[in-house]
Amino acid sequence: MPITNRRPAWAFNPEQGRKLLAEAGFPAEKGSPVSNTRSFSGAGGGGKMPALVAVEFAANVARRARGSKSNCAQIERKVFYSAQSRLDFDLSSSSWIGDYNDANTFLDIFMSNSGNNRTGWKNPRYDELIHQANMQTDLNQRAELFREAERKF
Repeated sequence: MPITNRRPAWAFNPEQGRKLLAEAGFPAEKGSPVSNTRSFSGAGGGGKMPALVAVEFAANVARRARGSKSNCAQIERKVFYSAQSRLDFDLSSSSWIGDYNDANTFLDIFMSNSGNNRTGWKNPRYDELIHQANMQTDLNQRAELFREAERKF
């Protein structure tokens, strides 16, 4: 049976991209904000990791839309994590696997003090909501606090 509720794929729209970049503080005269992209290599298996393919795709879109001079590099995992923790990138990829059946397994990693938050993103209200949710014993109220925290992204 075909899937009928699939989202359409993103279309390549350089004009919309330029508009959004300008709104984000990167007008055309400033050039592209993307110049330093990295992805780590996986353990064994050979070939490119999906994360590197995604970063290369995004960098290619930036090159086509804004003339970015991005440098994609596949690097060893420890070197990658170190660079990512220092925020030594313009575009980076990461992944996470939920190790327990709860929304917090994904939401906790974006807390300001999380050792797994290698994004530089911090939001005190988000931290507060996650903390409140983790103290909550009413599952419906807990879920609502998590939903509110997710809206902070």
